[in-house]
Amino acid sequence: MSRKTALFIGGFALFALGVWLGMHVEWWVVVDACYDAGGRINVARGFYNCELE
Repeated sequence: MSRKTALFIGGFALFALGVWLGMHVEWWVVVDACYDAGGRINVARGFYNCELE
């Protein structure tokens, strides 16, 4: 495998890992903030809605 191909594959893997990690960090922050406020999570149409009681 040439160096250029290895750099391309490595760059794509880092990009994909960054996107995955970004989505999960956002989810963790939203859910944690909702629970800290005393609410509950309602998953509707793929969105995480915080419902405070």
